Amino acid sequence: MLNVAGILAPAVALVPTPGQGTCHSVPVALGDAAANVANNMLALFVVGVPCLLLTAVFIARDRIRQPAGWTPMYVLGLAVAVVIFGGGLAWFFVDRSGFIGNAHYAAAIVMFLCIVAVVLLNAEQFRRKQRKHAIPHSPANRYSVIAVAMVVVPLLMFGWKKIFGWDHAVLWIEGTLILLFAAFWISQTQELWNEGIRQELPRSQATPSPLRSSAVE
Repeated sequence: MLNVAGILAPAVALVPTPGQGTCHSVPVALGDAAANVANNMLALFVVGVPCLLLTAVFIARDRIRQPAGWTPMYVLGLAVAVVIFGGGLAWFFVDRSGFIGNAHYAAAIVMFLCIVAVVLLNAEQFRRKQRKHAIPHSPANRYSVIAVAMVVVPLLMFGWKKIFGWDHAVLWIEGTLILLFAAFWISQTQELWNEGIRQELPRSQATPSPLRSSAVE
């Protein structure tokens, strides 16, 4: 999920929100957004194509040299990257005006949805970890709190914008989500600093079946 978000992040950065907007205190000379987007995104596509080809070569090489450690997930990941990259490339050349007007929002929404999904996944894994170790008086699931904030706070800001009007809503929504993602990253780093990468805990170990517990007794 974070890889997908990482693929979309350059589009969020390189394609501005459409229009000049009103988020400024002094007159702003709006540059040629179409030319800037065309130049920047074309450079990204030119660099991205050989990177995808090189990734395919590495996957094929590992399949031959290290078949035991190879997994089809490598191909799946590459396929997802190709679909996203190819879709963006086609959109860029087929409907340039639509790309310039909507690519920022499209990429940003999907990117943040992927980030929220990662936080939710960590919340579930953290819950299983707490149950496995039977931590007494365990604190609230930190990742659940962050995930809820990632959903509720932007919705409240968007609602406020629709009802009362708010020129800086997009800036605050994206900034808030970035700060919450930073909070997630710091929290996960603190949790796993000595443990290393979290290993997926089988559901059967995380939540024992009542029938199994009764049988053991």
